[in-house]
Amino acid sequence: IKHYFRTDNGSFYVSLSS
Repeated sequence: IKHYFRTDNGSFYVSLSS
């Protein structure tokens, strides 16, 4: 499952969990 997290500066990172 991919979880997308948006940061305050408009960027994002992806956390991958199975």
